[in-house]
Amino acid sequence: MRARTTLPLLLLSAVGLLGGVRSSAAAEDKGPFRVAFVGPLSGPLAASGDESLAGLRYAAGWHTKSKGGVGTKAIEILPFDDKDDPAQAEKAYGAALASKPHGIVAASTGRTIEVVAARARNKGKVPVLFVGSAGPAPRLGWQDPVAHFAGWPVDQALSIANMLVTPCRSRFPALIVEDTARGRELEAAITRNIGFRRLVVGVARVAPHAGPTAADLTRLREAKADRLVLVGEPDLVDATCAALTAASWQVPLLASDGMCSAASVSIRDGTCPAGSRFVVGYPQLTMDGAPPPLYEAVDHATKGNVGTIYPRVIRAFSAGLLLFEGAMPIGVKPPKDLEIVAGIRERRYGEGESRTPIIDQTGRAALYHFGVWEPTPKGPAAMSPSFLPGDDYGSLLGLRRKEMFTVEPGSKVVWLTFGDEKSKPPRTIEKDLALLHLGTRGYEGNLDEVVKEELMARALGKFNKLFLKNEDGTFIAGVSYDISFTATRPEGMKSPELWEAVIAGDDPDAGGRAWPGEGRCEIYATFLRRTLFQAGALEPALSYEDKPYLDDTLPWKGERLEHLRADKLRALIDGYAGSFALTGAHELGHLAGLGHDVTDPRSIMNVVEGAGLRETQVWFVPPHAAILEKVLGRWKGPRKEGAK
Repeated sequence: MRARTTLPLLLLSAVGLLGGVRSSAAAEDKGPFRVAFVGPLSGPLAASGDESLAGLRYAAGWHTKSKGGVGTKAIEILPFDDKDDPAQAEKAYGAALASKPHGIVAASTGRTIEVVAARARNKGKVPVLFVGSAGPAPRLGWQDPVAHFAGWPVDQALSIANMLVTPCRSRFPALIVEDTARGRELEAAITRNIGFRRLVVGVARVAPHAGPTAADLTRLREAKADRLVLVGEPDLVDATCAALTAASWQVPLLASDGMCSAASVSIRDGTCPAGSRFVVGYPQLTMDGAPPPLYEAVDHATKGNVGTIYPRVIRAFSAGLLLFEGAMPIGVKPPKDLEIVAGIRERRYGEGESRTPIIDQTGRAALYHFGVWEPTPKGPAAMSPSFLPGDDYGSLLGLRRKEMFTVEPGSKVVWLTFGDEKSKPPRTIEKDLALLHLGTRGYEGNLDEVVKEELMARALGKFNKLFLKNEDGTFIAGVSYDISFTATRPEGMKSPELWEAVIAGDDPDAGGRAWPGEGRCEIYATFLRRTLFQAGALEPALSYEDKPYLDDTLPWKGERLEHLRADKLRALIDGYAGSFALTGAHELGHLAGLGHDVTDPRSIMNVVEGAGLRETQVWFVPPHAAILEKVLGRWKGPRKEGAK
């Protein structure tokens, strides 16, 4: 028996399954709509805490001005200082909870995130939105009260790898890492995802609120480091700049997400080494710097005296608006003590984003993007997008290889292949790429192999994300399905432990098919090419002149729009690879026993409304997720040798 489908689609909200109609929790209680703020309001990071608190207050002012408050309630903001100390953070959170807030916004750091997140989940009813440099470990389930607007380590590492190419042009970076659990996790993610043409030449771990020693810098300098990637809090920038000055070494910096703040004097006054850059992340609702309401709110609050709107202001403003909107009626009736949690999880992007939730099913800000800021005479500012590659098309070309995706022992394994002349269906990828003008049929050296390598690596990464793994193939404990994707046929494995997915062939009206009894599915590369991508075939066709775009050897000159050809190549390759992953996830769903679904336009198993959606906009709806969990299981952590 075979299952037949057109293209995969999207989903149904877990909260929406509850049914019914609810009224605003705010309208049922007496007193103001109270929001507690927990963050560093004294000590070295006081300015960064003030930025987050200011963003929350701007949100309260704008929401009051435009909507009169939350329902009939005035908004009250109560600040609690955690002094960036774990013990003080636990006390501050307890005091915040004792104030009986409707929600908490926390600007936690790598030092305090774990204790605050643990307390938040232990108490479990009051929503806590994190807006600092660090996020808590993801957890499945809309009932989880924790959400965050920080860049997840692997996603941030992939963006840092991009930025080391453009605009940083670094080949031999070194890392200076604040020695916290969050710092070590990001260090590992950067090292894994740096790109095979780059090398991390050294790592210096430093205590929080400290900086690299003279010996650290000597070691990194002797290793020929051409840029220092900083992982930590804003004051690490100042400590590093002071140490570099003492060592008479002016190597440029790349500071990770969450470090761009007035809490760093060096960032604020532009005295960082020349060429330094800062990674800045936003959820998509604050793309292009900020949503228009923020500008209006800041202008009104400052009486037109608007200076630099730091990234933490933007995050906290967005978190505040989401919290206020989450307290409004949502058309469903969850348990009373989780009404606002449910409201936050139910809020969606507009129709143009196919109603993607603002907070994804793991509690992280969905559709999260990274940009580059740089020092200017007036303070740090975002680099113009016209100088940079587009951030909507995945990693830059030439950074990743399919060999990085390895098999986890004991997990279900999917072998992804373009097939050969004897496969079912026979291999078609060379013909398809030639018709998309992405292939030269061997006339241009190894360009064809480079494109196929890029397609496969991207498809594998997207498969991982669809099954709730990190894009680089690593697992998230308790979240990821226990499944591995590889382009190398595993030796000695057969069905049912091994599923095979062949990307080849055509069909008059189907994007793919599955044979559950055989553990095999087909993803029709020709169908996807001719129905979705042929109209956008590359013009002019791929030639040897494009080699620098494909192998990361084109020098970045800092000129406007110089990346347009590279973006066009990357967009077409990334989109084609995404269609393989979306269709393939649908067919693998059939192998796991899932049927078709039309309850939600974002359901991966929807065959009616899914054309054109991206892998960032889809999911397995809760009934399907329950089946996958039985068939695949969730990854719980590294297995002992020999265990299954």
